[in-house]
Amino acid sequence: MEILLAISVIINVAIFAAGLYLKESIKNYCEFEKGKKLADYNKDLEEYYERRRKAKMVAELFSRRYNKFDDKYEFEKLNWELALILPKDIVCEITT
Repeated sequence: MEILLAISVIINVAIFAAGLYLKESIKNYCEFEKGKKLADYNKDLEEYYERRRKAKMVAELFSRRYNKFDDKYEFEKLNWELALILPKDIVCEITT
């Protein structure tokens, strides 16, 4: 009888330990996925703001180009800044 009781206690402790291990494994996996998703979101957000910044610069360039302005230096400066950050094919389209 004592042997069965000892075996029962050992089995219960093993099941409890396995449950704790499974709980920690799930917790660690969820933290990993959360960190990964957060990093992806931050990367997407940075790309969005970079595209937005470039779009504002293009809009300002076109606004200065097609409206009369006095300061040619600002226009040329903006033009060169865009030429350095935009892809070559887009710069060629803008300059034609």
